[in-house]
Amino acid sequence: MREKPPATLRLAFKIPTLIYRVGLGRLLGRRFLLLVHRGRKSRLERRTVLEVISYEADPPTAVVLSGWGERSQWFRNLQAAPPVAVSLGGERWLSPAFEVLDPERAVEVVEGYRRDHRLLMSLLDRFFGWPRKASEEERRALERELCVVELRLDDGWTQKPAASSCSSTGEAP
Repeated sequence: MREKPPATLRLAFKIPTLIYRVGLGRLLGRRFLLLVHRGRKSRLERRTVLEVISYEADPPTAVVLSGWGERSQWFRNLQAAPPVAVSLGGERWLSPAFEVLDPERAVEVVEGYRRDHRLLMSLLDRFFGWPRKASEEERRALERELCVVELRLDDGWTQKPAASSCSSTGEAP
């Protein structure tokens, strides 16, 4: 996995954040969400825009992916404290529950996203340094190491602890 994205890609990643920052996040529909979380050390509010890889309307549930595995600051912050809020499609939920998906469920969700977004996934495969001609078994092994988080946005769900690591080795993929 790459250490840092190229400058052009970093700029592209900032566009959804800028859209949310100027108050137009609803224009992104259910494709991106704004996660408000607390810094694990500073306890200051942090904001991160994430791509939604799966969404269910009833009950409202969004699944997001940490492309940098356990190294992502937002993921590490969620391990320390639950999210403060989530904004998605013009709606906002306070204190949503979350769960780090087990590897098999994570693979299932990522494979669904891969089927629905083939071109984008081929670009992401290249960006993250995954082999382009990986066998299905190799691809699934890589996907098992990803940190996939389900955010339950309604009030009727009990938060499940995120004590388990998203990778079996405890190291970032």
